[in-house]
Amino acid sequence: MVDISSGCMEQALKEKREAKIASHTAESREAKASMKSKTVGWAKTLWRAFNFAFRVYNFAGGHDDRADRLTKELADEIKLILGNHSS
Repeated sequence: MVDISSGCMEQALKEKREAKIASHTAESREAKASMKSKTVGWAKTLWRAFNFAFRVYNFAGGHDDRADRLTKELADEIKLILGNHSS
């Protein structure tokens, strides 16, 4: 379960990074505005992955080093998104 949780967190972070790269390469204002509106959606997606990891943590009685590192990275990314969105 911990391995599945880690894979889920890695995938969510990878997709977020790819979307960020796509937003930087978008040339039109409409595309950039659309990407900004998706920011809250990404926060929700990352939060779901974080919540799943927390449930696995409780079920399994802990995480391995990989899952622990990914959980911290996911939490930092969520904080960054929500911090930028509130400004």
